[in-house]
Amino acid sequence: MTVNVPEPPWRPFQIKGRLPSLVVYFSFVAILILWSAGFLGHYGVTVGTILGSAAVALSSIGSGHILDKWIIAGMGTAVVGLCAAIDTSEQLEVQRLRNELEKDIQTYAAPADVKHGFVVFVTDRLGDCVKRPPVDVDHCDDLDSLLEHVDALNGGVLFYRAEILRNRGRIRESDDHLYNYLEADRRLRPTANDDGSASVCATNGTGYCRQRAAWVRHTLANDLFRRGCDSIGTSQRRNLFERAQKQLMLVSKLFEGGFEQRLSTRPFNTADLSAALEMQLSYPSRPCRSAPKI
Repeated sequence: MTVNVPEPPWRPFQIKGRLPSLVVYFSFVAILILWSAGFLGHYGVTVGTILGSAAVALSSIGSGHILDKWIIAGMGTAVVGLCAAIDTSEQLEVQRLRNELEKDIQTYAAPADVKHGFVVFVTDRLGDCVKRPPVDVDHCDDLDSLLEHVDALNGGVLFYRAEILRNRGRIRESDDHLYNYLEADRRLRPTANDDGSASVCATNGTGYCRQRAAWVRHTLANDLFRRGCDSIGTSQRRNLFERAQKQLMLVSKLFEGGFEQRLSTRPFNTADLSAALEMQLSYPSRPCRSAPKI
């Protein structure tokens, strides 16, 4: 025989048996006070979302009274919804301000002399951004987008986008941009007044120059060599090694002596990579040796 025990009446100020629910209530009060007072700063939305989500989850195991469960679940849902609305509003405002800033910059940089100086400034900042660890790739990406808005045909857009992708670990995508850079370099690089120095890319205003083209080919040669080493079939290995050697031969034509740098995704300098390729092409199936330590 089943006996139905009536649920005790809900009393707002009763503590016994309602401790979990009261903790949740006081937590909501505390976050509202702290949020409105500005103590949570930029973390208000995050803290509110966590508390609201936790309240919704705990509503099923909190107080034994059904009304407490409904109140906690409702409050949690309301806070999560409010936080989502605030976050969306903030994101839209950020995007609006960014669009306005881009329009202002384009207007500011419209005169040729101002545009050239501004492009040089941004490309210098981009160069520092991708070279100095720890690399803030999101900031570098913003700078690259800014350069594209001001001078979409500048070679620095493709070049630095490739470098940003490399810092994100997306090497194959980076290589695609490097090949696009070389394709544009054939059409847009000035043929005169290029002594091979890195500053030429900035002074000629195009973002294309001999040294940068050489560095791009040096990078591609390193990548092709690595892919060849990671391949299994002898014919595929030979093909990748030969492609790497062709890129490396062009490096010497563009930039006499090649490069001494060894970076994380370019572990071989020009001389060491040339020697390694000669060894592998003589016997493609031979396991590759690691790059010399710096």
